Amino acid sequence: MRQWKRFRKTRESIQRGKELFNLSDKKLDEIGLLAPFKFNLYELVLATLTAQIAFKIFDFFCPWSQKAEEIELKTVFGKTMARDAARLIDGFYFLLTPLLPPLILFWSAWIVSRASIRDEDLTQLRLWRSKRAYYFYNGAHGLMPQTLMSLGFIFRSRSQEYEVLEPLWTFLVIRSLLFFSLFYQAYVIYFKIPNLLFQLNGYSKKEFRLTRHRQRQLNPPPYKKYVLQVFGWNATLSFIAKYALPVLLAVAAGLIAFVEVWLRSRLGMLRQQNTGWATH
Repeated sequence: MRQWKRFRKTRESIQRGKELFNLSDKKLDEIGLLAPFKFNLYELVLATLTAQIAFKIFDFFCPWSQKAEEIELKTVFGKTMARDAARLIDGFYFLLTPLLPPLILFWSAWIVSRASIRDEDLTQLRLWRSKRAYYFYNGAHGLMPQTLMSLGFIFRSRSQEYEVLEPLWTFLVIRSLLFFSLFYQAYVIYFKIPNLLFQLNGYSKKEFRLTRHRQRQLNPPPYKKYVLQVFGWNATLSFIAKYALPVLLAVAAGLIAFVEVWLRSRLGMLRQQNTGWATH
């Protein structure tokens, strides 16, 4: 509980505009705040757990699991497997699916910090400060959208995996939640955080105008570089997670099922030997 109180205090300090990234980890610990890496890690865990708890509450009142019992369980590949293996994959998938959105954004610290600095201005000190600042900003401003994204991903994966025919209102609510969370997170990662990082690195704030007449910026930020690199990085990680995760889960389930069959066979052989010795 003490660490979670520190998390809340750190988040409130960042949202009030305090530049905690200039302080060392030791100094932050002395004043009762979390270091940037640990702070963002706590945010990742909190977003994932909150999404899972919210889904469990929803599933209690609208139990999808009972509907799923009436149909044949399938893997993410759509092929029928043994029921135990399918349930194993289902459990792993439920644990890992809500973790993916915050985890991908957590891994983006290096590329975001580098993309927020022009190539000619890139130094180790600026890169270090930008990376620490990103951990703070992502943890403070990304908690809500990442929680909603995780919850939306759970609903989406559940409905696809079990092929449950959803009522129209459920379909609309889930899709609305998913699209809203994606737009919210896009605002945070492509507008809110880069503007904070640009100002940190001495650039002008990125402004969007509907008219052609734009005020000339004295020190324009590398916004195009930021969008291209961050979007490309996140898209690549999302693609890998989408197609690599099912393969890894299937392999893990296969290995566990193999070990279980081997252990049962060994136990059966031992029982037969014990029975034979007892008769003699």
